[in-house]
Amino acid sequence: CGSSRPAGEDKSPSESPSSKMENVTLHPLVVINISDHLTRVRANADAAAAPPRVFGAVLGTQAGRRVELANSFELKVAAAGSSGSAAIDMDYLRTRLEQYKKTFPSLDMLGWYSTSTAPAPDESDIAVHQQLCELNEALLYLALDPSGLVGGGGGTGDLPIGIFESEVVLVGETPTPRFARLGYKVDSIESERIAVDHVAHILPSGESSSASAFSQHLNGMHTAINMLTERIEIISRYVAAVQAGTVPFDHALLRQ
Repeated sequence: CGSSRPAGEDKSPSESPSSKMENVTLHPLVVINISDHLTRVRANADAAAAPPRVFGAVLGTQAGRRVELANSFELKVAAAGSSGSAAIDMDYLRTRLEQYKKTFPSLDMLGWYSTSTAPAPDESDIAVHQQLCELNEALLYLALDPSGLVGGGGGTGDLPIGIFESEVVLVGETPTPRFARLGYKVDSIESERIAVDHVAHILPSGESSSASAFSQHLNGMHTAINMLTERIEIISRYVAAVQAGTVPFDHALLRQ
């Protein structure tokens, strides 16, 4: 699957000037989901073994050549070899997509993600991509480099994430699939900014290093609800006492 064009030289994936996608926007929720998926798999894996790769579907919206990647979920891998190639459980994927479509009807599967420390997508990634092209021939591939999560994107301040689209190039006379890197920007809605701010203040132990804006808002709400509850209890006791005749009725007191 993918676009087809002459190749000239078979170069490694780079910024694609003839890209089908004009504008790709990545939302923080996708990055958080992938990081959470990887962390859980690593925590349950053998510490002496190589870190396993994780795979998932990426959901979003597309208007012409503009794409927004807004959400994601994990995929089941039926089998995986030492080379990193994987067989995706397509029945599970179709079931999850149907469930998501009922809850988020505006979101479609626009791509898939995986973790990889390779400098560029390889044959194993192309094999997975071709499996998933059953559902959508124009899927994007989002690759996250786990080593970049620790190193902060190589010290550049960039996310350790590459987004690629597939294309078919002619190498000699043979059509050959490959990936071309796309540029992207990160954008968020208000709810995502609140979530990211809150997650940024959580320590690995689960405790908060300092109060996030979300925590401060919740604390303020909690205090206000407690005060309201106390006032309602006072009024309830006063009304009960008036009904019992132990306290005289006082309109001025109730107005306070």
